[in-house]
Formats: sequence, C-alpha cells, structure tokens
Amino acid sequence: MHKMRLLPTAIGVVIFAPTLAAAAAASEPELLRPQSIQLAAACAEQPTPKCLLADAQVAAMLIRDNRLALPNLAFVGYFQSLTGDRDAALDTLRVGDLRLIGAGPELLSNYHAAVAGVWVVLKDEAKAKAAIDLALQHLEAADEYGRVLALADVGYAQALLGDRVAASDSYARAIELAHQPGGDPFQLVYTGWNQAFSGDGKAASATIRTALDALDALPDPDVWLAPWTLGYAAVAQAVTKDGAAAATRERLQQLLAASPDATGNIEASMMLAWSYALGGDRERAESIVRQYLPRAYRAADSNTKVIGLGYAALVLAPDAKVTP
Repeated sequence: MHKMRLLPTAIGVVIFAPTLAAAAAASEPELLRPQSIQLAAACAEQPTPKCLLADAQVAAMLIRDNRLALPNLAFVGYFQSLTGDRDAALDTLRVGDLRLIGAGPELLSNYHAAVAGVWVVLKDEAKAKAAIDLALQHLEAADEYGRVLALADVGYAQALLGDRVAASDSYARAIELAHQPGGDPFQLVYTGWNQAFSGDGKAASATIRTALDALDALPDPDVWLAPWTLGYAAVAQAVTKDGAAAATRERLQQLLAASPDATGNIEASMMLAWSYALGGDRERAESIVRQYLPRAYRAADSNTKVIGLGYAALVLAPDAKVTP
C-alpha cells in the first residue's frame, strides 16, 4: 500500500516516488570516486562525528538528482549544526544553495523549511525567518505529503525562535493534514519528533502515541514505514524522557531482528542507537554503531549511506545540544 521511500531533510525526511529510484541508482557509481573512498577509509579506522558527517556530506554532494541531493544536504547541515561544527554546516548549506539553482518549485518549501532549522541552531535569526517565509511562500507547490513535513519543520524553527503561537499553528496544520486520506503514521511521528526537539515534550508524547496507534491500525505496513516510524518515535521519546521509549526501542529491536537483511535496517538501527545514547546507555548505543557502521559505508544506496553516517555521528557526539 505504501510505495514511497523515505529520505532525510534537516530534521527528518521527505518522500520520493519509486520513479526516482532510477535517478538514485544512476548516481551510485559516483560514490566510488577516490575522494569518497579516501574519506571512508580514514574515518572507518577511527570514526569521529566530524569525519562521519564529512563523509555523509560527500555522499550527498555526489547525488546528481536535486530531488535526492537537496534533502540529504539539509540533513547533513542540520546534524553538523547540532554537533557545533558551524563552518562545516555553512559549507554544506552553500552547496545546497548552489544545487537549489534551477530546482523545481515543488522542492523549495521542504528545503527552505529544513534549512530554517539549521539557521536557528546556528543562531542566525534573520536567515531563519527568511527561510520560514520562503517555505510558507512555496508551500502549495509542494506535494501533499511533503506539505506535512514542511509545516512540521517550520514549526520547529518557529518554536526555537520563540514564536510558540505560530509553531503550535504549524504543528496543528501538519497533524490535521496527516489525518487526511493519503496521510500515514510517519507524518505524525515526524511532527512529534519536531515537537520533541523544539522542547514541547507533552505535545510530542501525545502526537507520537497517535502515530504509533495509527501504525498499529495498518494491516500490512511496508518495509520502510514501520522501522522509520518506530525509529523516529524512539528518538523523540528519548529526547522528552518519555517512559514509553524503552517499549518502543524493544519493539524496534524485535522488528529488526525478524528481518535482519531488510533494506531499512541500517538507518533504523542507527536511530535506535541514538535513542539509547539519548537515554544514557552509551555502551549499547556505541555497540550498535560498531555493528552497523561498516554496513553503512558499504551501502550501495547513497541515501542509506548519508542517513547511517549522520546518525552514527550524533551517537558519538555526547555533547550535542538537541533541544532548547
């Protein structure tokens, strides 16, 4: 029933249709360029947040199709900002802005909404507000699924800028759209994730419970929807110190163990690791990273590589400030 694949934005994901899989496949040989191999070899020996995100940036830059490259670049820039690497985040945003030239109008809202969150973390209020304005200006050009994610990202940026009223309105609009035909549990958990990271733990917990109930109601969620929904829920619940986080992590572990070679396991496992790290169990978190990091580097799919390396970096960055 769900034929969409999930991709990262600065905080989470956007959606692309199966027809884009060919575009992604066409870009894969570029990941074998010497620069990418050299970075991977150096970081694999002694991984650090900085080098993992540098490798993720290279993988994102080498994606030819802007529909895939832009959200990946925003994702990397956001994680670089969370780890305090301002110069690297600015470099990534400059690449994203260059790739934005000539991009279709349907890509603009999600990109600007995601980038607004990066500017907020970098404490550039003027650029954050400008990005929010651009995201809302182009919102109707985004596809129906992407509008929910753009509104959630806008809500995050608005909340961190101190405009809680506007943020609540953006979150409410996102949740309303997620409940309409064509919506799904991931849109809800993505909104809850943003609420959690913007400091509204009570609202986040309620939205995430709704998302997990919606997931339970599906007779046959696809191979991406279940692990990604559970992965985002586990992280957000850890951020808000929700007591349900342990049960969500256990459920995700069981899902991953039942299909150890499933396509989405690398990304979901790294989300699980970050949830453990945020919950204080760094030993278990780092064990998961050691297990899955080689798989992330070997991944043929560039999106898997970017996401896996990105979450691994946050696990290894215990001082990253993820909430206001």
